[in-house]
Amino acid sequence: MARSAQAMLVSFLILTILILVLVGATYLWAWPLLKRSANQNELERLESSMIPLSDAIVQVANERSQRSIPFEIRSGSLFMTEENGGRIRYSANLELPAGLSTGAQGIILLGNASDSGPCRALGIGVLGQDGPACLLEKGSIILDLYYIQLNDTTTGHCYGVRLQPGTQAATGRGRHNILLKWVNETGEAGACDTTYQVVSVDMQ
Repeated sequence: MARSAQAMLVSFLILTILILVLVGATYLWAWPLLKRSANQNELERLESSMIPLSDAIVQVANERSQRSIPFEIRSGSLFMTEENGGRIRYSANLELPAGLSTGAQGIILLGNASDSGPCRALGIGVLGQDGPACLLEKGSIILDLYYIQLNDTTTGHCYGVRLQPGTQAATGRGRHNILLKWVNETGEAGACDTTYQVVSVDMQ
């Protein structure tokens, strides 16, 4: 009886060890895949969050008003740059599933996506044909929201939106309210005389 009990105990221990090894191996194999899938979902959520933010900026510029937009960051940071009349940039190091990397040139998610279009070339779009906002995704991962000039072909005059930082121009993880406020209207002479609506962005 004692030997039988010992044999059963040894068999149980060996079986338990085998199960733990198999579970551990499965976890080590599956965890990177699960993490990449979660990162992909987070990226899609952020892409979806940037579009209503862009719409709100255009509305504030057109109405000369102000609005507060909720924005949640679970990884990475959101901040402003001075490029191209002001950009709102989200940046994070998210490892994505194979084949989803956008590369250095990136892809246009919002706006004229043509390789020769105003979003890619930072050129002048056509009022009534092109949208004022561009959203570029590149690397792993950068999301850039910026605005282009639009030419009213009936008058030859151009219009655009410029962004300037508010009290807080950067923020990290957490739930935030982004305060958008119309500041003023400014003009710029050139090949296409441009009227800009200036909007401040305060990341509270």
